[in-house]
Amino acid sequence: MEPPNASYKELKEAFVSNLNGTNVSEIAILLTILPAGDLCRGLLGLFWAGSASAGVAFVRDFLLLVLPYTLSTTVLAPHISTVLVVLLAAAVTLTGLLLLLWRSLKCRRKAETASATADAENVSDKAGQHLFLSEEGHVRCLTQFRAYTNLLTIVCILAVDFRAFPRRFAKTEIHGTGLMDLGVGTFVLSNALVSPEARNVLSDKRGARSVTKQLLAVWPLLLLGLVRLASIKGMDYQEHVTEYGLHWNFFFTLAFVRVMSVLVSACGVRRYWVAAVLLAVSYELALHNLGLKSLVLLGWDGRGGRNDLLSANREGIASVCGYLALYISGVHIGSYLHRVSHSCLGLRDCVLVVLTMLSGVTMLWVALLFCRSGVDNVSRRLANLAFVLWSLAQSILFISTAMLFDLLLVGVTRLVGGGHAASVPQVDDGMPVHKGRQRVAPCWADSRELARRTGWSDVAGAETAGGTSGKVAGGADGGGKLSTPPPPKHCLLAAINRNQLFFFLICNLCTGLVNVCTDTLAASDLKATMTMTLYLLTVTLITFVLHLRQVTLKCW
Repeated sequence: MEPPNASYKELKEAFVSNLNGTNVSEIAILLTILPAGDLCRGLLGLFWAGSASAGVAFVRDFLLLVLPYTLSTTVLAPHISTVLVVLLAAAVTLTGLLLLLWRSLKCRRKAETASATADAENVSDKAGQHLFLSEEGHVRCLTQFRAYTNLLTIVCILAVDFRAFPRRFAKTEIHGTGLMDLGVGTFVLSNALVSPEARNVLSDKRGARSVTKQLLAVWPLLLLGLVRLASIKGMDYQEHVTEYGLHWNFFFTLAFVRVMSVLVSACGVRRYWVAAVLLAVSYELALHNLGLKSLVLLGWDGRGGRNDLLSANREGIASVCGYLALYISGVHIGSYLHRVSHSCLGLRDCVLVVLTMLSGVTMLWVALLFCRSGVDNVSRRLANLAFVLWSLAQSILFISTAMLFDLLLVGVTRLVGGGHAASVPQVDDGMPVHKGRQRVAPCWADSRELARRTGWSDVAGAETAGGTSGKVAGGADGGGKLSTPPPPKHCLLAAINRNQLFFFLICNLCTGLVNVCTDTLAASDLKATMTMTLYLLTVTLITFVLHLRQVTLKCW
């Protein structure tokens, strides 16, 4: 309820306060919209066969990857199931058209059946072998997950200030499951999944030297946290104090979690899931048995006072324990995916990986059910055990969905590629390329070709928390001379992955600019949707152009 005679700042703060969230099934449906749009994008790419210009490719990606999710969180929020059904129906229709085209082409090439079948078997083997890996050996579904997480975040950070954004999707006050609550958890996980520990490339240094190295590595996060703190206090910008505290913000949480994870590794811990369980359970016991929950919610004085630095930032400081447990869990999951993705030699192995992931999701949902009924409900503010379980369950389900859609896409590609393999030249990744023009592969293939053919490091493996991949030297031809790399693939997800931190920062700047220049509370649904569309067009177009120019912005 908005307070009477309140200032505009107080109205904005009240607008995002005292909320209770929605149910977990609605959020799961909403998250499936992103990979479903990506599946449609990949299937449509098989029709385009490389004829789409950069401009057309950007419009296609924006319409299929960004717009459906944006509309589902605003004007179409009451109909998110319908949006998902429409996207899946479009995918089925595109698949049917591709199979009809394949059947027609196959009938024309009866004389070449034997040769086509042999080539199709080669395509199938390579498709299965490289399904989960980029050309550099990085796990493609993790790159997708990181790009999806960025899209989820940049839509919500502005949409939440408009009335068109349902309050049930915003961050909850104490307990509950909101879309933006999950966004915080997925952001922590997205960093953990590709961390040095998960990729097994952590330095052998231990103790103080390792901690010092990680402190130096996270200075951008600390700097961004200080800049955000100074800008909010200096501009008297609205802030939700009970979210992290009076001075604390999420950048500080990311930095401290990263450093503390190195302490865990420095202690010789290798079974990260055991450490995660012990930490999450110990923190939950402290919340309920040692009075930590009352301290976080009510402060030292029992009335919510913030009279000293520790009490003023109690939510942010205490929740680091929960986020650390979530991060370490992400390290374990990332380590598993990196390991099994290198051992997948066919579609059967890939299906087993997906089934294993879904089995883990089922166990997490069961654990969450018992935790919510017998211990405590989900609380992002506390980052309690239920929050950790929920974030893991939703995120792994998110990743599994992307992997499953990749399997479907490869299956269709095998049929289409195999049906006319005798007359279509094959590249070394098993994807068909029409003679005389380059085929536009789905985004997961774009990531692989982007890394191999342009000489840019794969983001999924090269990034650290809060960072972006650096530039890699250009490739060399057979004579050892540097060769000019071809233009990068026209893929919005690849563009976001190239400059993730810059993408996040420019979105935050644009969000602040819109809030300063526009009365978001008075905006109609139509104005809110138009503003959101213009904002997303601007930030994605800037990122896409940088990608086409092969510009990677990194200052460390």
